[in-house]
Amino acid sequence: MIEIFLSVYNGEEYLEKQLDSLLSQDYGDIIITVRDDGSTDCSAEIIGRYIEKYPRKIRRITTHTNSCTESTSFSELMKNAIIGDNNTCYAFCGRGEIWKPHKLTKEMEKMSVLRQTEGFHTPKLVCCDGEKGTEIPSVSAHKNLRNGKFTLKQALAECPIIGGSCLIDGAMLSLCANIPENVDYGWWIAAIAASFGAVIYIPEQYVQYSGQIGEIPESYYEQAAAFLEIFDPKFNPAQRRYIKQYADCRNKGKLAKVFRILFGGYLRKGLKKALKQIISC
Repeated sequence: MIEIFLSVYNGEEYLEKQLDSLLSQDYGDIIITVRDDGSTDCSAEIIGRYIEKYPRKIRRITTHTNSCTESTSFSELMKNAIIGDNNTCYAFCGRGEIWKPHKLTKEMEKMSVLRQTEGFHTPKLVCCDGEKGTEIPSVSAHKNLRNGKFTLKQALAECPIIGGSCLIDGAMLSLCANIPENVDYGWWIAAIAASFGAVIYIPEQYVQYSGQIGEIPESYYEQAAAFLEIFDPKFNPAQRRYIKQYADCRNKGKLAKVFRILFGGYLRKGLKKALKQIISC
């Protein structure tokens, strides 16, 4: 079974098409768990109609938090996940994302490969490429995911994946569920996978993004500090050093920060992104 976490906030423009794309997956054993983040449009009514039509495929959870960020919503969805057997996996559908019919089937094929090569307790992540029309023809290229691989330093500095591309197993879910406030959920998944997990990347584009694929925030320093605080006992010495060095950039002056980024291996890939990173220090 695959449980799809769907976060909704004022999404009436795309929501029906989005739900139809999930229900049209050719991987049939799915359940969609949806959380409406306090929408003021017709999203709640649309969700209600789909639950009436597909009561065995869609369930809704209601949790109350002080924050309406997408990451907070996904954290709540993960905390309320259906815990199935060892074969249960979990996927994320962000606001305005439309999936192609083969997405989950292709990702589950790769997840089966990871299960054969990795131990049961190893967290596993499968991710795919996507596109945003002619604006961003390849999200993976835009996010500098080269050859389907990323290092811990790259995960910290530029978040090479988008959460909506991801399929994770139960071991990864147990690490990802408690996302700190103001931490991007895609960054969180990437950092955990780079530190503790096994990853397979699919270069085909199975997600169409309609929402904003934003610039990289400098709050990544703060996110790294939160990551270090929560998982510190699990890191090996090299990982702890990499994360601490990057998190400490928040307390450095401009020259010291530039020096650490340039010579510490945290420079973002691509001339334009690297220059913007240095200028913003």
